Amino acid sequence: MSAVPVPQPRARASSAPDSAGSRRSLAAGLLLGAAGATVVLLASGQTWAEGKASVGGGTLPLTADGQDVTGVPAALAVVGLAALVAVFAVRGAGRLVVAVLLALSGLGAGFSAYTGASDSAALDEQAAQTTGNTAATVGALSHTAWPYITAAGGLLILLAGLLALRYGSRWPAMSGRYERDGTPRPRNEYGAGAGRPAPVPAPGPGLPAPAPYSRLRRLATPAGVMAAVVGAFAYVATVDPNEPGHYPVCPMLRFTGVFCPGCGGLRSAHAFAHGDLAAALGANALAVVGYVVFAAVWLLWTVRASRGRPMRIALAPGYWWGIGAVLVVFSVVRNLPFGSALAP
Repeated sequence: MSAVPVPQPRARASSAPDSAGSRRSLAAGLLLGAAGATVVLLASGQTWAEGKASVGGGTLPLTADGQDVTGVPAALAVVGLAALVAVFAVRGAGRLVVAVLLALSGLGAGFSAYTGASDSAALDEQAAQTTGNTAATVGALSHTAWPYITAAGGLLILLAGLLALRYGSRWPAMSGRYERDGTPRPRNEYGAGAGRPAPVPAPGPGLPAPAPYSRLRRLATPAGVMAAVVGAFAYVATVDPNEPGHYPVCPMLRFTGVFCPGCGGLRSAHAFAHGDLAAALGANALAVVGYVVFAAVWLLWTVRASRGRPMRIALAPGYWWGIGAVLVVFSVVRNLPFGSALAP
């Protein structure tokens, strides 16, 4: 007779504290990063500096918000948000690089906001424009607490990046459930790959063959989509978005003063519908690229539908991340001084 060993749950017990610690650090990183980016974006749209310019025999009060002083904190907050999401999509060295980017974006946002707290260039420029004297400067200069609140938001993003650097290797990553591993798929008895429908067998004697869709029926969906797009462009071409009151204001621009990737899209569509390509590119260059891509995809869709072939667009995750990176870079650049040509 041999004694049966009793299992000891030491391994599970030892891994429990590590799992709990990784969950706490993950929750703290998400909370700090999201809160810090929100604070930076909101505080950047508030009044940072106040002053007075001498005009004639009196004075004119002037104010400058965070975007007038410097657009760097808001732009880096957008980068921080993107890095906060991307840290869960990569592993290993990629996660380390993204964590460094997250920390640097917070450090840059906090430092630029702190240095902007004593800046007077924005109000001096307003004073010169108001008085018509290029040598005019603002007097009675004072600064509010918003630049320091913005700097505090940048520090929160920095802390999130430091947590990602320290504990990011223990954090979970996005599920690889839908990622292919490159191994060949099994084939069924009809020769079709797994996940693909088997071909319909030929009808036997006395069974009528299924009637194929007519070409008009196959083209109905692409035609309906194009009709909806043409109708939307016709409406925007008729109702000018350059005149206030016709369309709602972008909430991100209204509350933060930051241009999102879609800002200027309606004005771009209006100019594009009127054949003014230069104005369309100036309002939103990315939207014009989107028009061209849509036209190419729609044309391919229509040709395949007319031939009875289905249209499938299956992009690998890397392509979607590439598209997201383009949107983030476009948003950041158009909010910086050297990228003003991309601003609407």
